[in-house]
Amino acid sequence: MFPVKGNEHGDGATSSAVQVLLKKGKREAAAYIHSECTRDRDTNPQLKELLDFLLDPSKPLEDWELTDWCRWLLAAGKNPDEFAKDVRKFDCATTCGLVWTANFVAYRCRTCSISPCMSLCSECFRKGNHVGHDFNMFKSQSGGACDCGDTTVMRESGFCQRHGPNAQGRQVPSAPKDLLCVAEAMMPRIILRLIQHLREQVEMDVYEKTAKQFDLMLEADSYLDMLHSLSEMGTAMRKVMTSVLTNPSIYTNQTELTSGDSKYQEYMRNSQRLYEAALDQMPLATFSDEDLQRNEYPWVQRYKEVMPKLKKFAGFDEKLKHRTFLEELVFWTVRYHFPQKLVCLLLNMLPDQNYKEAFTRAFVLHYSRISRLLRASPADETLRNRVVHVSVQLYSNEALTLKMADEMGLLHIMVMSLNSMMMGLLCPAVDQRRLASRFTIDVIDVVNRHNVLNCNEIVIKEHCYWPLVSDLNSILSHRPVGLRFVDESENLLYWWFLFLSMFQGMNVNYRELTEHVEYEPNTYFAAFTAELDASATPMWALAAHFVTPNSLDMTRNILKHCLDAIRQWMEDTGTSVTQMVLEDQVTFHLPLHRFFAVFMAQAVRYQHARPQELMPPEDLLDLMILHPLRIHVSFYEIFCGLWVRNGLQIKGQADSYIQCHYCNSLVDPDLYLMQLGAMVFDPDEYATRILRNFHLMDWLNVFQSRKVDKYPDKDQQMGMVESCLIFLATLVTTRTNIGLSEKDLQRLEIVTLLCMGEKTHSQLVDLMPEKGGGACQNRDFEEILDEVACYKAPNFESGSGQMQQGMYAPKAESWEELYDPLYVLLRAVQRKEFQTSLDRLTAQTKLSGKYKWSGSPWPPFRIPAPPKWGYENPVRILQSRSFQAVLFVLLFRALEDPRVTDHVMALSIYLLDLVVSFSPQVDGSSLEIPGETRSQPDIEVPDGDYKAWFEDDNLSRNLRTNISAIYRYVAVCVPSTEVFESPETPSTAEGLVIDVDDDSDTQEFYDGTVGEVVEVLSQDNDSDEGAAREESSTYSSGSFHAAEEMETSEYQPEPAQSVSAPSSAEGEGSDSWALVETPPVNFRQLQLRAARIVAHHSNRGTLETIPRLMLLAGNEIGLSADPSRKSVITYKKQSIPFSIGIIQHYVSAGRSMPYEGIKAISVRSPVNTRVSINPSYSIISILLKLHSKLSGKPDSYEPPTSLEIRPPVKHDKDSGPFISDPEGRIGDGPFFIKKVLDKICRLDVKNVEYIEMLRSKLWPKASREEQQERARQVDRDERRRKARERQQKLMAEFASKQRQFMEKTRETDESMDTEEACASSEPSTHRDVEAVMKNYDCGICGQSAPSTEERPMALVVLIQRTSVTGHRHRNTVNLELPVTESEEKIFSIADTVSKNSLGAQMRKRAEMMTREFEVTRLFAINEGYMNGVHIQTCGHYLHIDCQEAYLKSLTGQRGNLIEFTHGEFICPLCRQFANMVLPITPMRSGGFPLGSSLGAGASQTSVINALFKYYKEMIPEVSNASSAWRVAVSKFLERIQMRNPKKLVGSYSKGESPAPLPSILRTNFEAELIARNGSLAGNQDPFNRRCCFVPLLDAIRSTWEDSFAKEIVQNFTPYTIGNGDESPSTASNVPVLLQDPVTVLFAHLVVPPLSNDIGAFTAFVRLLYAVGYVQNLTAAICLMTEPCRARFAAYVLENADRDGGSMTNLASVGSLVIKTIGTSYLLPIDQTRQEEETRHDLSSVDAVDRAIRAGLVHLLRLASLLRFYIFEDPLLSASQGHLSGNSNEFDKLCNYLRINMLDGTRSVLSGDCARRLHWHVQNPEGVVGRWVGELVQKTDVICPLTIRRILIQQQLIWEQPRLLQLPHEYDAIFRVYHSMSCFNCKSVPKDPAICLVCGTLVCMKDQCCKTKAFEAVTHSLDCGAGTSMFLAVNTSLIIVIRGRRACFWGSCYLDAFGEEDRDLKRGKPLYLCKERYKLLEKQWKTHMFDRTAKRWLPHKDQL
Repeated sequence: MFPVKGNEHGDGATSSAVQVLLKKGKREAAAYIHSECTRDRDTNPQLKELLDFLLDPSKPLEDWELTDWCRWLLAAGKNPDEFAKDVRKFDCATTCGLVWTANFVAYRCRTCSISPCMSLCSECFRKGNHVGHDFNMFKSQSGGACDCGDTTVMRESGFCQRHGPNAQGRQVPSAPKDLLCVAEAMMPRIILRLIQHLREQVEMDVYEKTAKQFDLMLEADSYLDMLHSLSEMGTAMRKVMTSVLTNPSIYTNQTELTSGDSKYQEYMRNSQRLYEAALDQMPLATFSDEDLQRNEYPWVQRYKEVMPKLKKFAGFDEKLKHRTFLEELVFWTVRYHFPQKLVCLLLNMLPDQNYKEAFTRAFVLHYSRISRLLRASPADETLRNRVVHVSVQLYSNEALTLKMADEMGLLHIMVMSLNSMMMGLLCPAVDQRRLASRFTIDVIDVVNRHNVLNCNEIVIKEHCYWPLVSDLNSILSHRPVGLRFVDESENLLYWWFLFLSMFQGMNVNYRELTEHVEYEPNTYFAAFTAELDASATPMWALAAHFVTPNSLDMTRNILKHCLDAIRQWMEDTGTSVTQMVLEDQVTFHLPLHRFFAVFMAQAVRYQHARPQELMPPEDLLDLMILHPLRIHVSFYEIFCGLWVRNGLQIKGQADSYIQCHYCNSLVDPDLYLMQLGAMVFDPDEYATRILRNFHLMDWLNVFQSRKVDKYPDKDQQMGMVESCLIFLATLVTTRTNIGLSEKDLQRLEIVTLLCMGEKTHSQLVDLMPEKGGGACQNRDFEEILDEVACYKAPNFESGSGQMQQGMYAPKAESWEELYDPLYVLLRAVQRKEFQTSLDRLTAQTKLSGKYKWSGSPWPPFRIPAPPKWGYENPVRILQSRSFQAVLFVLLFRALEDPRVTDHVMALSIYLLDLVVSFSPQVDGSSLEIPGETRSQPDIEVPDGDYKAWFEDDNLSRNLRTNISAIYRYVAVCVPSTEVFESPETPSTAEGLVIDVDDDSDTQEFYDGTVGEVVEVLSQDNDSDEGAAREESSTYSSGSFHAAEEMETSEYQPEPAQSVSAPSSAEGEGSDSWALVETPPVNFRQLQLRAARIVAHHSNRGTLETIPRLMLLAGNEIGLSADPSRKSVITYKKQSIPFSIGIIQHYVSAGRSMPYEGIKAISVRSPVNTRVSINPSYSIISILLKLHSKLSGKPDSYEPPTSLEIRPPVKHDKDSGPFISDPEGRIGDGPFFIKKVLDKICRLDVKNVEYIEMLRSKLWPKASREEQQERARQVDRDERRRKARERQQKLMAEFASKQRQFMEKTRETDESMDTEEACASSEPSTHRDVEAVMKNYDCGICGQSAPSTEERPMALVVLIQRTSVTGHRHRNTVNLELPVTESEEKIFSIADTVSKNSLGAQMRKRAEMMTREFEVTRLFAINEGYMNGVHIQTCGHYLHIDCQEAYLKSLTGQRGNLIEFTHGEFICPLCRQFANMVLPITPMRSGGFPLGSSLGAGASQTSVINALFKYYKEMIPEVSNASSAWRVAVSKFLERIQMRNPKKLVGSYSKGESPAPLPSILRTNFEAELIARNGSLAGNQDPFNRRCCFVPLLDAIRSTWEDSFAKEIVQNFTPYTIGNGDESPSTASNVPVLLQDPVTVLFAHLVVPPLSNDIGAFTAFVRLLYAVGYVQNLTAAICLMTEPCRARFAAYVLENADRDGGSMTNLASVGSLVIKTIGTSYLLPIDQTRQEEETRHDLSSVDAVDRAIRAGLVHLLRLASLLRFYIFEDPLLSASQGHLSGNSNEFDKLCNYLRINMLDGTRSVLSGDCARRLHWHVQNPEGVVGRWVGELVQKTDVICPLTIRRILIQQQLIWEQPRLLQLPHEYDAIFRVYHSMSCFNCKSVPKDPAICLVCGTLVCMKDQCCKTKAFEAVTHSLDCGAGTSMFLAVNTSLIIVIRGRRACFWGSCYLDAFGEEDRDLKRGKPLYLCKERYKLLEKQWKTHMFDRTAKRWLPHKDQL
């Protein structure tokens, strides 16, 4: 109850009416107000006064009484919950509108969506029909709302039944007027009170998120909850709220200021002042005054012109004006950084369409302020998410968005907001100071006025612009809005391209030449992301609307504005003046270029425009190509290692440039622009430009210049040569934008990805190139994928068993027809992916037999289809005569230069193949070309001037043209004798000769990037003057080596000798050419001295007449004024190469140069000398030589015959991206050269004749035969070598197999006698008569030695706790994970599993026996079912001392997973995890010393009597207690007992009893049986090399003592035999029939001689068979119903004497048991309980026999395993039959154990198992009577029900352990368990996980259920003894916990394409993979997690 205070509207006390209402209470007051409002809704003074009191602004809004009073008043006298229920009855909403926040799980169906932002809540999705649709589940990142029912966002077919205009049952009546009358009256005041509260904290910083802001919203939390509850009542209440929020008059009435002095009026005036101050704090986002004052920018004047026109839109007002509550609420939402509850409140009412439009208007009104807020809050990611949360709901409606664009100027607001945000982040485009230190002054003087985005700004790094760009992309996805955007009248394109120009050229990189960059910037990722988000994505959104011819004019408008922006950018950067791009710098960001390229390509492809109509002017296109070409050159330089000093970030940029998310928007448009240039410009000039940009002109020259090489590293140079050829091939063959259809392009992309490696479906989808950040997958994707790829279902790797997902691989025809190595290079981020594709191609073609050659195949470069849509073929640049000359040089180098790589050769051949393939065929009947003969004339060509090599572009003639010489002219001069002694003497007009002192100082200044170096062949300085004046002296050579030696040799004083090359006639076929020996020159020293000379002349003013500096012979340098008269400067005894460019640089810089040491000057006129080499080759002759060289045979090429000559195959336009080749493109080098030669033959008939002439000239007949014989000899030698290699390989394999065989033989020698004996009916009398010394190999020291007492050997083992054996159930059919929404059923499954398991039942049995019997019951039952110890081994051995030393060496190491201090280690041999070693017994004891009593013919009675006689007289084996072996065994047993859990009930002191050890032994054999699927059926390996059962048994048996052994045997033997004198009370506390026969067997195994002698073992098993038979028969009789027991009694009495009472049939034994039991209390009383206790059918005699067999088979299985491992008796025996299948397994096991059918016995039952009873006494009736009688006597002192339960449990059949069965669809699990509350903490876990063994739901990684450890770890100890498997619900992954480690095992749920969806990121439907789940179950049952799982992590008890 509120305290009564003064009225806020006055100063007096609260009015009496308010006091009365307050006293009435909330319900009665609300009813009264409702009645008043019903009569008069407009004037209700009581309500007004009550609201004045309740909504007093001075009262805190967080007061609970305030909101509670409001709820009751709104309920109109009803309970608020009942009122809400009544209002919801009138909810007629056609849309869902459910609003959610981050991390909400929603769905998106692409089949039903109209807008890509469509989303559905889980309820609407499941109730809709989306079967077979393309949908996915996703976790919302920023929030959203359900669009179900919204026809503007999704199709009606996807609506659920409750939503949509045609939804079922939507005929909802209107709400009664009196239902909401109070709400209509109260709502204005409720909204006003919220507004008043929001106005109270205006003084805080608007752009800073402070604690005050948080507190303000926290105070309004309960109030906003009330408003949320009102909006959730449905349409009726929402209509009341929205009418108040959107009504301007209500806003005016409630907020207008009135005169008066009351406290409330004063508060309102103060509130208004705060409100206006808040408006002033958020001005319009616009350009800064500083920017607007810079009139040099063209956009400034345009901005001043356009802004007045935009004032008509309210969003451009300088100060906001609000007209409704909604607008002010949106303002405060922006002001307080979009608080979550306020945002959700505004979004909850969007189903009201009028409100949605009003809200959109209000949001657009404040949009400019939002952009300013985003820029000022760069670190607030939550703010960005919530802005998008709002905008995505508003802009998904196309009609509404278009309306906002027309009426509110939405497009203008967005574009201007983006410009204003980015304008303040600009910086200069280039670093002028950096350029000044690296480039010439004339380049630096060009002013670069362009400013770009500074990528170091946090706004760019944190992507603060993302909400604005995302909204722009959303609205541009609507076609009407996109058309409006490009409308010329809107003038938006200018501002859009101004925005893009800020990204143009950003993030410039400068190549580091000297030192490694000190700090690697990390801005490149922000730059690429910015271009993708802000430029590429809107570009593709717009381009999607311009795909029809009727919109071509709009495309032209876009291209026009784009070209204007590019031209302006060229002017700002100075590119239009310099017409060049500076080297050693690059930017990867050219959005303007790419915008133009994309829209031009779209216009030509889809809008049928002619390329020539849209081409830019040639001068502009010439400039536009500069930057993309610079990017590609830099791209290849980066991959060749030239940018290595820039660090890893530059490699990251190159990778990003071609990465799948960017390639469609970056590299493809750049390549398209350069292809346009190849179509337009002169081919010779364009090809030369490319070569020059790659700096290959000098490398191609025969006489290379001496300037500093661009690529001084030869490997880098060859890499750039290869890169240039790759680029040329890519440029002319790529058809991405000039010929490929979308389907062909997608086919090529898929094949390219698959050829680089097999991919999953999701990987293919993710790696397919995107357009604008969206998925590129279309409706043809699946069809194309099935066409080109084959699917490989999920499988397991052979050997390791690792899981593989469903993968796609290329089909064979895809490799042969669609694999394009060039396209792989274009798309491969890592170059190794290209090599991988070649390797896979080689393997595939060899496997299919397509590749028949021995060498490595060449890449199958494809011949592309001709371009389409009116484009010229870019191959034209290769057909130019310049490039034909370049091809000659490339092929000549490939022939002569061994440094040329195979890839360069293959690419050169491919480029020639392209030239020939696209050249027209010459008509053979055409006239002869004048001057052309059959033998082409020889021509001499100038070096470097490739355009002058051939007369024209005639390919056929140029291929046959013989290049006889390649020459270059140099100047040579004779030394002068005229000397001027003084260096100050003025120069004459003829020139100067200067003598320089050798010892003068030098100055480093030469820049190798400027000028040209002239090469010279020097003559002797003392030679005759006349000889030097010869007009021409030719120095010739035949190879590139000669020219290279000219440039690299050093100076020697000896004279040079010129040696001419052999003539063409003499040495045509020679592989080596004579070299010209020249005097080497120390060029660097002479360059520096020449600089001094030039400096002298520059200072004396003589340089004006010297335009060129020439190097002359005779140690001279010539400064040439004109060709006829040359000035000469002579150095003393040295020749100087120099460059005039460097002189001009120093002169223009006004810098002087040193000239000390000048002594003399003279003048002479030089003469020109020609230098040349004589290759005497044509292109065809080179091809012939290459074919012969690569094939290794002379004259290897055979031209096609006349019948084979045919025109090239024509390309069908619809046949695909490549021209089909009948011969294929798979082959080696000779194969491809032959293809080119064949095409050359088809090109012109003269080529065939020319080839024949060359063959006869190059390989004369005699020489040809010799060479062929030599080639055959080489082939024979090669075959011999390969034969020797194969022989050596086979010998090595044979030696390896021989070693393995010898090792196997050595290990099995000791058991040979046993194996031979196994062929008989009884293998042998005892296991080991004599000691056998076996050698073991130590894995550490490598020694091979036996295990001895002093130095024992040990087996490496892994010991772990296990509960697998305890997780067996009687019925596993119902072990299913419940997926019902009933929490009770879900929680009951864990209880059911745990209570009904074998472990639980054995625990109950132990408790019962402990209560009733003494501690000797431990010898009657085993423990360790739920917490046992399992031991496994890797099979390797170590010395004990070696292992201890090994552990000691590891102690100091730190391992995340291995605790070395606790004995854990890694096996040194196999690297598997281990934690202990099992000592090997040095020598086995010597057998059973009872002589002939155990002979082959000994009876069962004699053997048993001898056995128990031995037990009475046995003496423990004596062993040295202090020996190393004894100590090791004691430590081992102590540790495994420590690892054994606590005793079931009670415990023994240490050393008192070894009873747990037999339990450990049984646990391991039970685990082995489980690993064999519970049966011995099937072909098992008879010698399991990794078993450790025998060493374990030996270790346990070696520790027995006399008292322990007697205690064990006395528990079972004397009274069991039947002739003992002891009474039952003293003989055994536990009756025989209540003891477990398997437990008795394992207990006796630890006592000799049972484990030593197979005869004793057989006899004892027969005894246990008899005990088990009587035990199971007794249990069956006790379980029979009364009628069944009567029928069974009648049967046994009738047939009891059939065998003369020999107790070898069911009737005789049964009659004795029935007679002994009589009417004791063992018989059932409660029939219902009896039916629950067993599932056996005991209604017939056959059924009883089957029940006995079922009860005995487990004993037989374990006994057979023991016999197999201990005595190595093979399970496969000819006399016993093979254990194959489950049929008749019982009989086969009995035969194996020698429990044979007794002769002469007969029974009514054909399979009566009593016929196998081998009694150990002469009077078996007495023994059976004692056994059963002892049981009956116990009923007098023990509860009969207890005895009965213990007896029945022995008869129960347990199935093999298994995991819970999971549902087929993962969605069934996720739907139930994702939001289910934990059973312990009652809260919904953040990471719920389900135990797959018992179904328990745990809170993984949450502290809510933590005890000592987190809940999952604790549960793994309780349920799985430290090993558990959990299904993580939110990720679909299975987490395996093993001890203190854990790993992500993988997922058993795969999608339709057989792959996992880890973390459910894709959200695709998942289905259970049964094979994987079986593998998980198998690894759990076989304890193989440590062996198979690789990625373990320490969980630190925090799971």
